[in-house]
Amino acid sequence: MVNLSGAGIGERRWTKARVREIIDSRLRTTKTLTAAMGRLGTPPGTFLSQSASGYYGSSRAGLLREDAGPGKGMLATLCVDWEAAATRHPQACGW
Repeated sequence: MVNLSGAGIGERRWTKARVREIIDSRLRTTKTLTAAMGRLGTPPGTFLSQSASGYYGSSRAGLLREDAGPGKGMLATLCVDWEAAATRHPQACGW
């Protein structure tokens, strides 16, 4: 199973409603998919869910490594929450 859900982040101005749409389009879809897979007699062997480079935030200087912690801001928080939702499936991977 491959999860590439989410409203585009660069196509419109970020109003409060748009930010809510960006968040909900990722978290709700991912939670729905993991819940559905949990009900399957034979779930997919792998669940690959995208996240985003926004995990690292926008104010860091220098080289970032894969093991760097999350940054600050809406996108970083969303990525942390999104990855947590994806790991509800035991075969989750991709980061």
